[in-house]
Amino acid sequence: MLFADLPAKQMAKLEIYTFGSAADHFNNPLNDTGTGGVIRHIEHYVNKNDPVPQWGVLRSISNPKNKYAGRVFICGDGHGHLFNQHYLSQMFPLGAEISPSRACFVNHTVSVDKRVSEARHRFVCQEANKLTPNEDGPSSPSGTAARGAIGFLTGMLVREVSRLSQYMAGREPDADHPPEMRDSERLATPSR
Repeated sequence: MLFADLPAKQMAKLEIYTFGSAADHFNNPLNDTGTGGVIRHIEHYVNKNDPVPQWGVLRSISNPKNKYAGRVFICGDGHGHLFNQHYLSQMFPLGAEISPSRACFVNHTVSVDKRVSEARHRFVCQEANKLTPNEDGPSSPSGTAARGAIGFLTGMLVREVSRLSQYMAGREPDADHPPEMRDSERLATPSR
């Protein structure tokens, strides 16, 4: 297991991006301070009509009791499972930086599934015995932000929230200013 073989300091440098994941769970152990996951950047990209993630990540994230670390971006009109043809060319096409086209995935508006997000937060809080669902207080030990704290993501563009999109056109993301709320309990769905 990678987490057992490498120190947390080295693991923190890792960034994970999946496309069309068939995984039914995705773990990210807590860092030494207990404020978030060891791996700071995990993003999953999914075509809604791709059959593989339908029985993998899409099924898993709808269950609030299932641990699926990282943000999940769902392309509502996306199809197919081939990496270059169905994911990269649809989600991150060449020239997307200069194209204002709303058809480009990174220009879609994000909508957060508040029902799943809040249910997941309540479950984590109850399991951690840190908060009850109706109390205000600090973040849960998994790094989940306080209830309702992710609502601000709704209306933002995928390019403003996605770390991977910051690499477009050969750029390098600013390590000191990563995308907003890089928390591990996010569900972001681009809407049209």
